[in-house]
Amino acid sequence: MIRVYLFILREVFRIPEEFIKPTMRIFDGMDKTQCLQYWADVTNIPKNKFIIRYNDGGTRGRTKYGMCRITVRKGSNVLKVIHSLVDQFSDEILKAT
Repeated sequence: MIRVYLFILREVFRIPEEFIKPTMRIFDGMDKTQCLQYWADVTNIPKNKFIIRYNDGGTRGRTKYGMCRITVRKGSNVLKVIHSLVDQFSDEILKAT
């Protein structure tokens, strides 16, 4: 899903790379280097661009590589368009069934 989302941001909306902000959340017991490499490969974003957050809740989490969040700086208009598209596709799918 993140690859698809990033493709849409980059190719459809032409969001500049400097506006795309990745955040990685990892849990106790996870290898930070391995997780960072995984998400850098998935997103095609350099490792030094990631913000890393640690979950201090004491649980490991269910994912092998933690979680990755992609935010867009100054992206409120893009977000509105994406929400509208999701709503429209949802309506079309429901009508078809």
